[in-house]
Amino acid sequence: MVAAGGGGAEWAGSIGGNGGGLEGEPGHSACDSEGEVHYCSGVITNGATQKNGGSSSTDNGWRHANGKFEVAPLIEGSTDMGGMGGNGYWSGATLDISGAGSGGSSFVSGYEGCIALKSEDSDEMSDTNSFVHYSNI
Repeated sequence: MVAAGGGGAEWAGSIGGNGGGLEGEPGHSACDSEGEVHYCSGVITNGATQKNGGSSSTDNGWRHANGKFEVAPLIEGSTDMGGMGGNGYWSGATLDISGAGSGGSSFVSGYEGCIALKSEDSDEMSDTNSFVHYSNI
């Protein structure tokens, strides 16, 4: 079993995505416009799935790092790390500066909806989308 974590958020009003399910939830980043906080519709991180890490919107000019297999993503060279993606089977996405990270995904061998790895030496997903771990445990 791999239990996922939720994404972090830097600014007040930003909400990191929940982790812990088969798929992570999106992170919602807040913007400040003349003292009024609202969500930036173009600044979002999508949660991790059973096959991919979380992804970040890219049309907003904010630096980002998409999720990876079992590793929370860092933005190299960042001096102001924003909302980190939650770790898990696949990790959520990270946004720089003031963003909110998305949640990671979880894996439970034998639980329908999960997708196991091909083998011990691979980080590729099962060709048959098997939900039973390659060890049969």
